[in-house]
Amino acid sequence: MRKPVVIVDEAHNARTSLSFETLARLSPSCIIEFTATPDVETNPSNVLYTVSAAELKAENMIKLPVLLETKPDWKTVLDDAISTRVKLEEIAHQERSETGEYIRPILLIQAEANRTGQERITWDVIEKTLLEDHRISAQHIAVETGNRRDLEGINILDESCEIRYIITVKALKEGWDCPFAYGLCSVAELRSSTAIEQIIGRVLRLPGAKPKNHKDLNMAYAFSSSDNFGTVASALADAMVQNGFERQEAKDLIKQRSNYNQPELGFVPTPSPHSPMQVTLAEAPDFKLLSDDTISKITYDHDTGTLTMNDLLDEEEKQELKHAVIGEGAQKALQQLFHTAEQYNLILESEKSPAERGEILSVPVLAIQQGGLFEPVEDTHFLEIPWELSKCDSSLDQEMFPEHENAGQYGEITVTDTGRVQTNFIAALQEQMALFVADHGWELPTLVLWLDQKIPHPDINPDDAQIFLTRMLSYLTEKRGFSFDRLIKEKYRLRNAVARRIEQHRQEQRKKGWQQVLFSNDALPLVVSPEIAFSYNSDPYSYPCKTRYQGRYQFQKHYYPVVGELKSDGEEFECAQFIDTLPEVKYWVRNLERQPEHSFWLQTSTDKFYPDFVGLLNDGRCLVVEYKGAHLYDNEDSKEKKLLGELWESKSGGTCLFVMPTGRNYEEIRNKCLI
Repeated sequence: MRKPVVIVDEAHNARTSLSFETLARLSPSCIIEFTATPDVETNPSNVLYTVSAAELKAENMIKLPVLLETKPDWKTVLDDAISTRVKLEEIAHQERSETGEYIRPILLIQAEANRTGQERITWDVIEKTLLEDHRISAQHIAVETGNRRDLEGINILDESCEIRYIITVKALKEGWDCPFAYGLCSVAELRSSTAIEQIIGRVLRLPGAKPKNHKDLNMAYAFSSSDNFGTVASALADAMVQNGFERQEAKDLIKQRSNYNQPELGFVPTPSPHSPMQVTLAEAPDFKLLSDDTISKITYDHDTGTLTMNDLLDEEEKQELKHAVIGEGAQKALQQLFHTAEQYNLILESEKSPAERGEILSVPVLAIQQGGLFEPVEDTHFLEIPWELSKCDSSLDQEMFPEHENAGQYGEITVTDTGRVQTNFIAALQEQMALFVADHGWELPTLVLWLDQKIPHPDINPDDAQIFLTRMLSYLTEKRGFSFDRLIKEKYRLRNAVARRIEQHRQEQRKKGWQQVLFSNDALPLVVSPEIAFSYNSDPYSYPCKTRYQGRYQFQKHYYPVVGELKSDGEEFECAQFIDTLPEVKYWVRNLERQPEHSFWLQTSTDKFYPDFVGLLNDGRCLVVEYKGAHLYDNEDSKEKKLLGELWESKSGGTCLFVMPTGRNYEEIRNKCLI
């Protein structure tokens, strides 16, 4: 091999001097590293591209959020973890009946390491508990730690595999992949990220990289023996950071399971001791008079006489509960509880983002209508228009192909008679002498064919291209005085110049085609209608922003819980802040660039145009805002975007608005909303 491209997977493990020496011996042309946790301190990696958790979630590659439960007793925590896994398997059976996809949820159980003279919850203690206390079949249990390696040679994704519980300490090897791992249960309190950073990533991969019909199968579950949720949550977040998540992402993606509503799993919000969803009754309700649905929504503590309502009751369930208590005072107390709970629920709902409330943000796209069919306007509509390169200007002027290239510098290193090393600069003589060296075997058709083969042009007929190239070479020799030998000598520089010239014509043709399709008298039948619209994913974890807004101003109307790819100051931030405060705006979203599956876009002559902000007004109209600084407002790119946005608005019949404010003149946005 000569100067190979070296690709290093899990590159964070190849940071030692020996690793670098080994790689250097290969004399690579470049080294490409893949890792979720690049070294940023000792031997830092040159990070060229990074993917956020939100982007992974949007592509359905990971399970989020992580629902965390903590309880002081490890056996109680383990019992809850097992119950959750069993329930998930029941849901997985339903999923398979609906989609055909096989999933066997697996629980990873992290045991404590053995310490001489200390009583520890080791793997054998846990295995015994599973076998004896929970009557779990030995065929369903695997141990992967120390000298016991039950997973060796096992395809854990195979339907014939029966493993549902894996007990380990830290022994799951790097690269071990099991999307069926849904839960992580640590029998010891997690006080630092180092305890779980090696295995937390094992429960985050989503089977099949596609969303499941049952949302419980799109989440991950963590359990820890602790009476301090904050400490465990912090350790879990740190472990996720060690696995490549940004710190703010990790913090936001961990949810307390008791505060997360999961009807299928039977998990409903549990209020605090002073929650407005509790009331004290002198006597317990008569549970014989209550339906199963009502019983599932309430709990009664006989020691304190406290009735807790875990979920809102419908009118029939309220009447059931009132008839199950004795005395007018108890019924009045219940009525007050129902009222307070409804008010409390309204407050909780108001704190959610529109996406979390299930609101829909849908924006009609610019489309072509053919009968009853609609098709979004894309570049294919004007790229299909035929064009002939041979009819384009074949000149190549001084700016495109300078007569004298940057020839570099020449020198010689020698040793003088006295033994001293000496460097001498040599003028352009060497370059001039090179022109006298004939490059035999080249004729005009040969050079034309060489250029035709070395310049990719799948959209141009080869015969048409060769006519253009022949005329261009004639122009260079006859009009500009280049000798044919010199063109042969500088054929690589010539190839680059010709390729740029062809690309220039290609872009001009694209623009003509774009104008013809959208703005000419022969333009295609364009519509902007709700019948063909882009809708933002209402899953708050499917907003694939690379970075998150970290400023002090708290946005009140953003569609998602977080604002993506927005700095905390500057004109673009000011524009977003202005939109957020407009009374006419119901909610809005920071529209992400280069996310065609997750953002609204319009097709320009060269690429897709992603406006900065998209919103819904209280009157139901859509608002699209593109911000441009004053210094960029009049360039060709901005003019084209403005023209396209105004076309989109004009075809909407007044249901859509486009505005591109001039510099900091944000009042233009308000004025547009008032039209």
